[in-house]
Amino acid sequence: MQDVAPGELGEIVHRSPQLLTQSWDKPEQTAEAFTGG
Repeated sequence: MQDVAPGELGEIVHRSPQLLTQSWDKPEQTAEAFTGG
């Protein structure tokens, strides 16, 4: 990862064991929740 200057586009990455507890191992539900990559 690298920092970006103020005003530039960047990306946020979040990791957590609790992040996908409701849709774990449910590809259809995950696809509905996360659209556009």
